[in-house]
Amino acid sequence: MHGNLSASDRIELKQTARYEGDLKAAKLVVDEGAVFSGHVSVGPDAVKNRPPQTQVGGAPRQATSQPHQPQPVK
Repeated sequence: MHGNLSASDRIELKQTARYEGDLKAAKLVVDEGAVFSGHVSVGPDAVKNRPPQTQVGGAPRQATSQPHQPQPVK
């Protein structure tokens, strides 16, 4: 997957994830075996006062996941 992700709660990169882009999240979980290339901003200040958005190969759009239900990136 290529693009930029921002989540108000957490982003999880599972074992089979292949991700290239920038991540912003309050929390980041990376399973062993995941491959990531990009910049990371993690912590409450990284997403403070910003609505969750995703940008994958195009214009930003509102994320569909609930803050308490993180969506793993595979």
